Amino acid sequence: MITLNGHDVFYTYPNGETGLAHDKVSFHCSVIYNSIHLKYEDDGDIFKLVLLKDFLDTLGVFCKLVMPYVPYSRMDRVEGGSAFTLKGFCRLINNLDFPSVEICEPHSEVVLALLDRVSVTYLTDYLFNVASGFYGFRPAIDKVFLPDAGAIKRYGHSYNPKMTAIGNKVRDFATGNIVSYDVLTPIPKSAVVYIIDDLCSKGGTFVLCTEALIKAGAAHCVLITAHCEPVVSEGMIPNCDKITKMFTTDTMLTEPLNIPKIQVYKFNDIYKKGGPNYGNDANRIV
Repeated sequence: MITLNGHDVFYTYPNGETGLAHDKVSFHCSVIYNSIHLKYEDDGDIFKLVLLKDFLDTLGVFCKLVMPYVPYSRMDRVEGGSAFTLKGFCRLINNLDFPSVEICEPHSEVVLALLDRVSVTYLTDYLFNVASGFYGFRPAIDKVFLPDAGAIKRYGHSYNPKMTAIGNKVRDFATGNIVSYDVLTPIPKSAVVYIIDDLCSKGGTFVLCTEALIKAGAAHCVLITAHCEPVVSEGMIPNCDKITKMFTTDTMLTEPLNIPKIQVYKFNDIYKKGGPNYGNDANRIV
């Protein structure tokens, strides 16, 4: 979905081509502040983004890009049979020449290296504040858990090391399956463990690490992810009784999940609280 200052300015011709409503664009443009919001649903949104930015350029309209989830961010290297498609996507965004690009919870530092004029919001900061307040975080017992190497790189500097635990997974890239999982840090008995990561699909990895954490001594786990795909409802998380609650946002959701244990917060509500710098390092509280 592409919106200009919160408004849909597109329509579709009978043959499937995309139309851009000149009168709507002109009506919703501001003299001072304009924002295109890309909430990725499919590749058609990327084409709409190109059309809208090109038209705004012809009008001489200043406009930033807000892109909560960066499409193709998981394809951030050549690995197994996967090509480095993030590079091509970021080159396209850079060529559109936005004066600023605001993103949330990048999958890796590769995203930051490839995008020009980028700023970052860490939604997991907000979600951890909510979750830890809900359960009453006990610094001497409870743990923030970083489930793999990617999470350790993203969040390893963000939380008090005494409160942080880490894990490691081994994946077979030929099949995509995780062949083993280990908790590498001692877990106190009866600890509540807050698993933090950027993205949840069906959640198999999180269920696997939860099982390992329970064996290591945890009482139960709370899952916190910035982004969540709709397929989470088809996975194992809804029926995993040791994940008592999941906190996430709607950056990738277009319909309510209606799963009681998954609490979804609206990106726009979080964004309004602090803008692009809500979750920068200076605001991290633990």
